[in-house]
Amino acid sequence: MQQKIPGPLEVMAYFFRMGLEHKHADAFLLYYGKHNWQIANGKKVKNWKILAYNWVRSFSKSKPVRNIPMRPCFKGR
Repeated sequence: MQQKIPGPLEVMAYFFRMGLEHKHADAFLLYYGKHNWQIANGKKVKNWKILAYNWVRSFSKSKPVRNIPMRPCFKGR
């Protein structure tokens, strides 16, 4: 059984309950909307709340961009 695609207010409310701002819900909606609510293997999303939870877990474990050292860019030799 395939779950319905959530509306923006439903997603924002879910992200808010997880203590996150609307920009995170917006990013989630844009990403999966662009990918037709399919996961990497091409299968349709079955449970968007589990997907959202894993989305939040994945970015909360990653290092913020500001902590990544910049490497000099060399043009030619």
